Amino acid sequence: MANSDAVITSPFVNTIINRFIRDVPIYIGIMVIVLNDWRFGSLSFSDFFILAGISVLFPSITKVPVRWLISCGSSILLVLVNILIASSLGGYSLASGLFYLLKISMYILFYVLLYFYVIKRHMILEFIKALINVAVVVSLLGLLIALLIATDSSLSYNFLWTFTRQDIASYIFSGGYSSVVRVRSIFGEPQHLGLFLNITLASALLGNYSKNIRRNKSLAIIISAAFMTFSFSTIPVTLIILLLYFIKRYKLAFFFKKNFIMILAIIICLSVLMWQPINETIYQRAALIIDGSDGSAYQRVIGSWSFISQNNILFGSGVGESPYVWNNYAYLLMDLGVAGLLIGLATTYALLRRNVYVGLIFIIFCSQKGGYLSGFFLMMLMIMFFITSTANGSSKDFIGQHISKTRPKVV
Repeated sequence: MANSDAVITSPFVNTIINRFIRDVPIYIGIMVIVLNDWRFGSLSFSDFFILAGISVLFPSITKVPVRWLISCGSSILLVLVNILIASSLGGYSLASGLFYLLKISMYILFYVLLYFYVIKRHMILEFIKALINVAVVVSLLGLLIALLIATDSSLSYNFLWTFTRQDIASYIFSGGYSSVVRVRSIFGEPQHLGLFLNITLASALLGNYSKNIRRNKSLAIIISAAFMTFSFSTIPVTLIILLLYFIKRYKLAFFFKKNFIMILAIIICLSVLMWQPINETIYQRAALIIDGSDGSAYQRVIGSWSFISQNNILFGSGVGESPYVWNNYAYLLMDLGVAGLLIGLATTYALLRRNVYVGLIFIIFCSQKGGYLSGFFLMMLMIMFFITSTANGSSKDFIGQHISKTRPKVV
């Protein structure tokens, strides 16, 4: 009996249990992104995980700096004023506005709780490691599902899509070469999976902690899954992230580096081996976009701004009132007016100052998936600020908290 008690209460077991408990809030935050496309009625699974995160994190809250209180309070006040103005002008539901106010307040609370939890415990590297781990699992699952579909396997996979899209258009390219199976994993569509994978790649390769990430095999799996989405809005961004990584690390000398030549050779080989689906989904579609036959790219970059009404440009049409558009900057202007757009631009400027590479990628991300009122956008924004935090402890983080002065470990 004494020996069994010693095993149960061994330091190793206690360490594993404590680490699991410590990492739970991190994985809750990551699942906010991963299950954003899953819906139960009118609610996204992200909302449930945000509520769970608040419940787990609230007991750990400590003193919040005044600047945070002012910033968060001002954001909530802006939304409230916007709702009152929109409802007073008519055509806007006050009840709907108050629902969005509650939702935004909940998002802000979760953001503050998780951000402080990670920053004060110096867990940014652990967060990036967890993000990579989840991305690898999601990638492998997506590749397996695509293989089952391509081989007409009798093994069931539809249960993984119970709460999201199951239509054939969500995983088969709708062009002339209709047998192109696209990897989407447990996301609603390949483009959403690709955005998550590119957020992970940017975190590992472009952030201030990139020198401490040694996960080459994991990143290779993530890159492979990103290419297998055959998404026109994913593959070019993946290539841009890889290019920025080499520029960031080697400057203009990256052309002569072995790693760059090897990755370039792999990309060329993959392009040759998968020429038919790549030609159909990427090159031919690019030609259609250039000659104007395919207006999807125009709608994402430029078309989103066409919904803006000059009558509502100052105060906006009311939070949550605008039609779905791809560009989040246009979304902010339509819903919250000039003040909302200025907040979006200020956030982008802050990221550009902290890390120009991450800031540039964030601008691209903001035009790929609309929805600033979603858990996906909330976590994407938080990750961008995590990975641009000070990595060496020589200065303060943007909330005024000192990062550990010890050299970050490699994960």
